[in-house]
Amino acid sequence: GIEMLERLESEFLDVEYANFAWDLSQYGKNYAEGAIFARKSKALGQNRSSIEDSTQLGVNSTLANCLIQLGQKQEGIVLLEENLVATLVSYSLLSG
Repeated sequence: GIEMLERLESEFLDVEYANFAWDLSQYGKNYAEGAIFARKSKALGQNRSSIEDSTQLGVNSTLANCLIQLGQKQEGIVLLEENLVATLVSYSLLSG
């Protein structure tokens, strides 16, 4: 499916990469390939932070999980911290 979307140059390829990464990591426990597709999704999102683009929250969570499972804990923790800050910023904007 992903290869077909790549050939068609789908405008939603970043979302499809993110979904595929999640499926690979959650259902297949294929963390290495999940990390590859999560990074592809982030690259198509121009590596925006989750503070700049809330759609990155899910991608960051998936990538963080993959990295932590692969033993790259520090890199994964940085992504989770970014998500926490983005969530706090969003909450403070909504409540204030």
